[in-house]
Amino acid sequence: MLKLKNTIKRISILTCTFLMAIMNMSLPVHAEDDNIRIGKEIPYSYKGYNPDGSVVDAWGETVSKIFVNGEIAFCVQPNKKLNIDANFTKNHYTNEHRELMENIAYAGWHMSKKTDDDYVATQFMIWEAMGLIFTSNSFDGYSAKKTEIIERLQLFEKLPSFDKTSITLNVGESKTITDTEGVFENYEFTSKSDGLTVKKSGNKLTVTASANAPENAKVKYQMVKQACVGTSILYASDDSQNVVPFKVPDPHETVINIKVQKYGSLDIKKLNEDGDEVPNTKFKLSYNSDMSDPIGTFTTEDNGIAHATKLNPQKVYVQEVSVPAPYVLDPTIGSITIEPNKTVTFTRTNNFKTGNVEIKKLDKQSGKVVKKSGVTFDIFKADDTLVGTIATNNDGIATMRNLRYGNYYALEKTNPPKYFLSDERINFAITENDVTIQKSLSNNQKKGKIELEKHDPETGTRPQGDGVLDGAQYTLYAK
Repeated sequence: MLKLKNTIKRISILTCTFLMAIMNMSLPVHAEDDNIRIGKEIPYSYKGYNPDGSVVDAWGETVSKIFVNGEIAFCVQPNKKLNIDANFTKNHYTNEHRELMENIAYAGWHMSKKTDDDYVATQFMIWEAMGLIFTSNSFDGYSAKKTEIIERLQLFEKLPSFDKTSITLNVGESKTITDTEGVFENYEFTSKSDGLTVKKSGNKLTVTASANAPENAKVKYQMVKQACVGTSILYASDDSQNVVPFKVPDPHETVINIKVQKYGSLDIKKLNEDGDEVPNTKFKLSYNSDMSDPIGTFTTEDNGIAHATKLNPQKVYVQEVSVPAPYVLDPTIGSITIEPNKTVTFTRTNNFKTGNVEIKKLDKQSGKVVKKSGVTFDIFKADDTLVGTIATNNDGIATMRNLRYGNYYALEKTNPPKYFLSDERINFAITENDVTIQKSLSNNQKKGKIELEKHDPETGTRPQGDGVLDGAQYTLYAK
């Protein structure tokens, strides 16, 4: 097992060495098409010596401001003069102090006001990074400029305090974060996710999220200007000093993660006309007014509320698609605007199904309607709760309207004259909306017996003379 670990370790080391060799491989390219020129001769001179002890004496001479293809460049061979007509080749610059020299070039020149003094101070510090030791120079302000550059170099050692942190924003909300390290003021904008607005002020950054922002967004800034990010190239010649337009490989990027809470929620509240909650009602939601491409179907719970989450902050259309039996379905399409990070409520009220009942009063023997007004019936719910009393009209019909869905029965309360009161229970149910249930109740007529006696007005029951009292016939008429 140990032997296997050592083998893996050796392979890893060889692989890393191989990759580093490829990355640092110098590929000579002829520089005929590159433009190397001197911009200005700055009247500062110097003396010193290199790490190998060789003397550098440029006293009484000048420091050349160098440009390569229009970009500022610096000398990396202080003991030779620049010959812009020389034949240069270019390669990746691989000095052991390259990273420090790149940082000095950026901090000294690109972060400065770019005066002649800034250029010379940067050039001197690059030479010192290479090991040059000055014995004298004519630049009286070098010490102060060097201090400034060293302070700016410290920026490469830090990132803003909010680097890689995450902040949460509601849609439409703004938050300001502050860099307690004090370096963010030197950073410039790189990129941001769509739907975000950023505003930088010194070491403060304000971020605002809109509804178009993704849930997981990012904001990026970097300290090194994008034009200065890249690989440093050495322009070398046997007939001239070597020069490098320094680039910084690491842009020193800072990333702020933004979690955008962009969705809203909807409570669909279902009530009946009495204000009571109605469970088991289904609603369909859509972002389209014709209810196409529905978001889903949501059912009210025992509290009469159906809850829909993760809705886009826009208008949502609501349609009732089914309702419990006692109620009338209301398919009217309603709408409500979803607000991000809030729960809005849509309320729909349903009416009970209602119907009517008509009770006709019939003669039991003839089956004909007893056209007599004022005959009354009590209407009861199935649980014996009295709903009301109705009376027949002149056509012999009693009507009660707008009875809610449910089971009922009727009992005759008063009977018409000449008829017996019925104790029959008339059962009926309201199950459909706006339907009239027709019922009837037949009554038996009251019957009696008539006896007629014929009397003589003088003798009473005894006839006089030839007269007789029996055998008389009479005709009866109904009144």
